[in-house]
Amino acid sequence: MKTKNFTIYLILLYIWILVVGPEKRFPILEIIHFERIVMFLCWASLFLTGKLKIRLSGISALIIIFYIWLLICYLFSPYQDYFLAQHWIENYWKFIILYFLILFAINDLRDIHLLMTGFIVILFIFQLHSWLDFVRGGSYVYQQGIKRIIGIWTEGIGAANYYGMITLFSLPFALYWYKSTEEKKTKIFLIIYFVMTFFSVGYSGTRGALIGIVFLIVINMRGLKQISISILVFLVVSTVTYFVLPDYLRHRYFSLIIEKKYEFQIDEDVNEIQKESAQSRLDGLIDGFNMALIRPLTGYGPGASPAARKHVNSSFILSSESDLQLHNLYGQLLSESGFIGTFIFLAILIVFWIQLRKVDDLVENDPQLYNYKLALQNFLLLMLFYGLASHTLFRYYWFFLFALHGAFLDIIKNQELIEDEDDY
Repeated sequence: MKTKNFTIYLILLYIWILVVGPEKRFPILEIIHFERIVMFLCWASLFLTGKLKIRLSGISALIIIFYIWLLICYLFSPYQDYFLAQHWIENYWKFIILYFLILFAINDLRDIHLLMTGFIVILFIFQLHSWLDFVRGGSYVYQQGIKRIIGIWTEGIGAANYYGMITLFSLPFALYWYKSTEEKKTKIFLIIYFVMTFFSVGYSGTRGALIGIVFLIVINMRGLKQISISILVFLVVSTVTYFVLPDYLRHRYFSLIIEKKYEFQIDEDVNEIQKESAQSRLDGLIDGFNMALIRPLTGYGPGASPAARKHVNSSFILSSESDLQLHNLYGQLLSESGFIGTFIFLAILIVFWIQLRKVDDLVENDPQLYNYKLALQNFLLLMLFYGLASHTLFRYYWFFLFALHGAFLDIIKNQELIEDEDDY
């Protein structure tokens, strides 16, 4: 009988720290570097329990190369003292370590299942806690003329977008879990989770995340029957959304496509800000590309694009909005790492996709394996799609995905070798 892999539970604790940020509510945790303590315990557990599985892959090599290149871009950056550049140099290396921790800690498919489902449990508790506080009058920001829910204990100008984004990115794993279980109680729990996540995204006021839900539905359509059902579900959900959401959120989501006067009177300046916010996603791509043309090799360095944006967009010169993010993954990638860094990151994505497609024949007759593969594929596509509306380059989600991918492929490969040996 195989023993439990306790390192996976410690990794989930670390992911909880990343998601929730408890140090903002309990400053003592930041003082004692609680996050580093948990990371140390993860590695100690991995070595002491004998569960270490050293895996080396092409993606691992490319991730190291990408990090080294970003470090070079930072060293040549004219904005090394900029606070976001400092944040990168102080924190990004932790995600590299997290990547190898997850990659080396996973022993079998049960560990992957535990990480995926554990992530959903973390997000369920996080959302539930946030909603309980929201209905009591907390956990919100008043931004762009509307009240927007945020995660419990989070704060700042991007808190609402973060809340909508992290809940959105949990859906591929929730969908995997729903398809993989036959237990009615679990399915009911996941249906509740889907509904709660939909309202979390809706009340966050994050339009990109709401469109991301539609995108996730579209890429999971299979056959005429599913397409018909998906269209019907979309129409029903859109109708319910229109009539259930408060007037100010209804205005935010529908005013760009439906010209209608709402009972909620919104200030014209706020209305203009909301339209500019939508346009800024495209502007971020254009500005990012233009910045790459100025510094094509190393770009302006990781985290520096908001400060460097004034070089290509005069509206950001001496403006209070000079620190505005590009809100576009691809513009961020081009402007902060140049064309070389963009090529390296693109190589990671290409290798990821090719390797995942190579196991199609191995998983097509095994529903469980197919669901694993589909969850990873959906997560990647959702990240790339959402990148059109957000600067997600330095999020830990990439490393979580890449580590799960590497471990999954290694386990599948070893299973195939075992089956081949059994034939002799």
